[in-house]
Amino acid sequence: MQFHIEITCDAAGVSIKVIYRTVVDEMTPFRAKTKAGALLNLYAGRGANGARVLDQKNNELFKL
Repeated sequence: MQFHIEITCDAAGVSIKVIYRTVVDEMTPFRAKTKAGALLNLYAGRGANGARVLDQKNNELFKL
């Protein structure tokens, strides 16, 4: 299955800016969540403080 991962930066609660967006092929949503956590740690230096995992229909599955 394909999952969309968005790494975001919440600027003082006013708006959410997407820093990085990717599509991953994983067997389960939990594996996609694990990858989202790793990407969040990778982009933390750029101000990332949130991540979302979406399915193919853009329904939010997880929010970190």
